[in-house]
Amino acid sequence: MRILVPPSLGQDLPQDPPRTVTPQARAAKRDKKSRPKPNPPTSSSGAGTLVRQVFDDGARDRLVGNVAGHLRNGVSEPVLQRAFEYWRNVDKQIGDRIADAVREGA
Repeated sequence: MRILVPPSLGQDLPQDPPRTVTPQARAAKRDKKSRPKPNPPTSSSGAGTLVRQVFDDGARDRLVGNVAGHLRNGVSEPVLQRAFEYWRNVDKQIGDRIADAVREGA
C-alpha cells in the first residue's frame, strides 16, 4: 500500500514490495475453483428441525399464535401469501395452522 503525501512535504514514503504469487498458491487457488460447491441448505431446514424435533406441542401452539397474531396486524395479501408459503416450507402442518389462524381471526 502506498501512502500519498502532498509534494510540498518533499518526501516519498517507502512502498511495500511487490507481492509474488508462488506456484503453490496458484495451484491451490486453481484447485479451489475446480472443486464442486456443496449444495447450500435451504433456509427452512433448521427451522423445520426446530419445530418438529425440539418444540413440544405447547411451543408449537405458541408459535402459531405468535406468528398469526403478527400477520393479522394489517399485513397485505401478497405478504401473507409469502409468509404462509415460508411456514409451509418449514413445516406443512404449522404453515396450514398459521394460515387457518390468520383467516379465522381476520
